Amino acid sequence: MSAPTPPALVRRAALLVALVALLAYANNLPNGFAMDDGYNVVDNALVRDLSNVPTFFTQPLGANADDAYSRQINSGYWRPLVLTSYALDHAVWGLDPFGFHLTNDLLHALVSALVVLLVFRLLTLTPATGPPSAPGAPGTRAAPALPFAVAAGLWFAVHPVHTEAVDLVTYRTELLATLFAALALLTLLRDPARRPRTLALVALLYAAGLASKETAVTLPGWLFLTELATRTQRPLLRRPTWALYAALTLVLAGYLALRAHLLTPTDIRFFGDLEAPLVALSVASIYGEYVRLLLAPWPLTPFYDWTILPPAASLTDPLALAGLTLFLLTLAAAIVLSRRPHPSTRLAGLGLSCFLLGLLPFAHLVPLPVGAAERFLYFPSLAIALTLAAAAHRLWPALALPRRRALTALFATTLCLYAAGTLARNPDWHSDLTLQEATARHFPHSFNARHVLGQTYLTLDRPAEALLHLTAADALLPDFPPNTHPLARALLANGRPADALSAIDRTLTLRGPDPALQALRAQLTRPD
Repeated sequence: MSAPTPPALVRRAALLVALVALLAYANNLPNGFAMDDGYNVVDNALVRDLSNVPTFFTQPLGANADDAYSRQINSGYWRPLVLTSYALDHAVWGLDPFGFHLTNDLLHALVSALVVLLVFRLLTLTPATGPPSAPGAPGTRAAPALPFAVAAGLWFAVHPVHTEAVDLVTYRTELLATLFAALALLTLLRDPARRPRTLALVALLYAAGLASKETAVTLPGWLFLTELATRTQRPLLRRPTWALYAALTLVLAGYLALRAHLLTPTDIRFFGDLEAPLVALSVASIYGEYVRLLLAPWPLTPFYDWTILPPAASLTDPLALAGLTLFLLTLAAAIVLSRRPHPSTRLAGLGLSCFLLGLLPFAHLVPLPVGAAERFLYFPSLAIALTLAAAAHRLWPALALPRRRALTALFATTLCLYAAGTLARNPDWHSDLTLQEATARHFPHSFNARHVLGQTYLTLDRPAEALLHLTAADALLPDFPPNTHPLARALLANGRPADALSAIDRTLTLRGPDPALQALRAQLTRPD
């Protein structure tokens, strides 16, 4: 058995990981606002006065957006604690984006520190020992838990897939939901007796997570799986356990009732009218992309449209079948590992199980307006950090010294590459223009990247560049009315009214009536 680790040393290790997280994101502090930050922060008059905080609890996110699309797409979201955090930032910083980014960075650093504390706690619940000694082999003492917990925290802190959640103020939703969920898990693990005040605090943290983002809805499942993975001789279905899940059920029921009363689900569906079997296979493709992003997180994009991640074309779509196979392998590994006697092996299974559970809200069981997003991996990747730490902790005692050194070097190299990727990605989020330019550079075949960048150039009165990208978007998705409208405006701005009229007429002929295009055509053909 290894000697107990002093609590002060664990806290210092968590603080070190938090500092690394802050360093990894220090170059996002000069960034401005981008994307949805416009209507959520910059143009949201309610966040400019703390007296409006009660209002955030009685209306959907984006209720005060200027344009109808932003109100519609956010009509099904209730995130009052996030809006409250914006109001607090505004009270301190005004509309200086520096302060808003600093808050995001601090939240990410805090979550990264909690990863260390949470993984350390799980690894030390039931210490593990290695196999019997052999000549020249490592001893039988348990591998110390703290280095593996620190490694998990560092992996989480610098992983580039988290840049979307951290770099955009709007996506503070992910940070807060994960923060409250991690605190709830740690709170429960630190009180094996499950005292009433602990249960009340966990229920309160669950409510706070739900008030930050729907991601937290899976927390009871995480708690239950953790109970299964860490139980020893104590019975699972004790009275305090029943009290815990009764309290969580009441919180969830109240949350769902509030949503039903306040919110209107959006009718914008990423997969449109695609048949259910093809949607399921498309979700399998998305799962494969999520696994790739966790392993090789580059290039990155704020929007995975159909040209980047196409839906399944048939029931034999190779990408979809590969994703489905990967999902089934993950599920099988989670089940097998969770049933092993070795505690670290069970923890690895717990991590895989919670990873799959954490992705469940984004599996399109309820239609979503977004197909896939890097920010959706923020909470589930906490579970992957646990899996990696637990697997390494399990294998370490059996490894000879050269293999330990090789594994350490590989991990250190991976961390350096991930940190470099994060530092390189942060400036892309400086503004709408830099973000879309980066997206078009990394994904030149993306319709959305070309379309949005073209519109951004139009707004900035750079018509030649706007025309270049809107023409490219038209080639990717010909005669699509939402693109034809800015394309016609770009043609007009470049002194080509005849080509603008031709593009409008072609789209109206092929796609049918469109009020915006018809109005622009009437304007072009109106006598002087």
